[in-house]
Amino acid sequence: MKHLYAVFAVCLLFCGSLHGQSFTVAYDTVYITPGSDTDITNSVINLTAAPINVNWKIAATNFPAGWIPGSAICDVDVCHYADYLWPSATTESSGPYIPGSNTYRVILDLASVPSTGIYYLTVMMHNPAIPADSASQTYITAAGTTSGIRGLQRTSEATIYPNPAQNELNIVYDASADIKSIAVYNIIGKVMSVYKVTANTSANLDINNLPSGIYFARLANNSGQVLVTKKFTKQ
Repeated sequence: MKHLYAVFAVCLLFCGSLHGQSFTVAYDTVYITPGSDTDITNSVINLTAAPINVNWKIAATNFPAGWIPGSAICDVDVCHYADYLWPSATTESSGPYIPGSNTYRVILDLASVPSTGIYYLTVMMHNPAIPADSASQTYITAAGTTSGIRGLQRTSEATIYPNPAQNELNIVYDASADIKSIAVYNIIGKVMSVYKVTANTSANLDINNLPSGIYFARLANNSGQVLVTKKFTKQ
């Protein structure tokens, strides 16, 4: 578990501090239902008006050696087998991600994972043109147990509406996420507002004072771990 907490700390360091973002990821953390073969689709979101390249690598994992040969990570161009990427921490350079949302996939062969335990894989990404512009994706599976995992069973269960929004923004999330705060960032990474959450499954944010533009709502639990990032537009 110490390694798992360390990965979350890395994710908070890179995901929580935004530097004039050119891209983000759809979900910082994805929880996977165990199975022999699992194909997980996430997204890299190009926030600019022009194509960008993204460099990426496996930053950390505690999966047993048996999972590696049958697992792969696929960027916008091609799939790379995990035994090529890890443990060498080889950095790959993607082809251009067009403006908007672009698919990024992780394919895990979980057949060799022991019957119980919590296992994770973290991918770090950055824009080579802006080295400080980075993000990460962490994939977690709990084989045979759900104890020790605090968070959504899958972060895509969080819903944000209306979008675009005018005066208020509603966010609905799983009660097991234990969401305690929601921070709103503007497109250049400045914190605009921080809201304390009291309800178990939803929050209503007053955004009337925000200027028109694109923003990101980041949902965090009691320990400060960011579980969900949602993009929205204020009209």
